[in-house]
Amino acid sequence: MKKKPLVLLLFFVLTFAHSQQISFIHGSNIYVKIFLFFFPIGMKYETFFHHTDDGLSITIDINQDEIINEPINEQDKARLFNTDLSFNIRGVQIGKTGRYTLPVTIRCNRKIIRRDIDFTVITEQNIMVMKGHTNIHLGEFNDNPLYKNRSNWKYPFHFDLRFQLQNN
Repeated sequence: MKKKPLVLLLFFVLTFAHSQQISFIHGSNIYVKIFLFFFPIGMKYETFFHHTDDGLSITIDINQDEIINEPINEQDKARLFNTDLSFNIRGVQIGKTGRYTLPVTIRCNRKIIRRDIDFTVITEQNIMVMKGHTNIHLGEFNDNPLYKNRSNWKYPFHFDLRFQLQNN
């Protein structure tokens, strides 16, 4: 009877010992394009990784106070993002290089936007780089009447994500 907890403990230790650790490398950013220039949408990101049957799920959260360089109506203080901004990228294959179309969920302003985004994934040694982009119309995530005339304007997000891969 006492062997069962010991076997379970050993199983979890061995599983954890052979798992791969992933960390977000400083310098990774999600950029927005405003006119001809690219600006990082935030300087501080919280990242969470979850292994699923389809691959790795990456969640990137940006606190509302950390969102920078967004267009803002100074007169009315109308912000594009009135809540935190969250990106969830699913189905990332660790250690594989190539072009992949991955499902991405963007959550902001109490709205959920789903996109299939083409990513270029490059893995060399223990570094994985993911690059991709998508356009979102302002009307998809902002109902503010001040932006009503601009609801068809595209707001491009460019992903430049870098991860450190380590085996335990």
